[in-house]
Amino acid sequence: MGNAWSPPPNCLQIELRGGGKQCDCGPIRIEEEMVANDQRILARVSGEEAREYIRGVNAHVAKHTGKYRWPICGCVAIFVLGALLFGVMMGVFHEEKRLRCKGPLCERGEDPLVDGCCIFWCCGTEMEEKDGRE
Repeated sequence: MGNAWSPPPNCLQIELRGGGKQCDCGPIRIEEEMVANDQRILARVSGEEAREYIRGVNAHVAKHTGKYRWPICGCVAIFVLGALLFGVMMGVFHEEKRLRCKGPLCERGEDPLVDGCCIFWCCGTEMEEKDGRE
């Protein structure tokens, strides 16, 4: 029961390994021992013949899938570099919208709402002793 699938009795299940499947990042291949030790295969050919055939299949698959590896790696590298460059450029050139005070600094006793002057204050612990006006 469950979600496990098992092949029919006269069907040989061949699993591909590599290519990122199950954290195996090697080239895509068929496990030789899995096929060469199957009793249905050994009834028709020797284990060494089966291994030799699987090696040929693996070489053919590697030859035809390996040509895509470098272009894909190049695209991923360009994407990562572009994202990094974008992040750096946004950090250097992007200026967030800020409140800007267009008036002069307030003197003691002036009210910024009435006189149109600016008050600057700091929120750090070093300013706790003072009243916050500079």
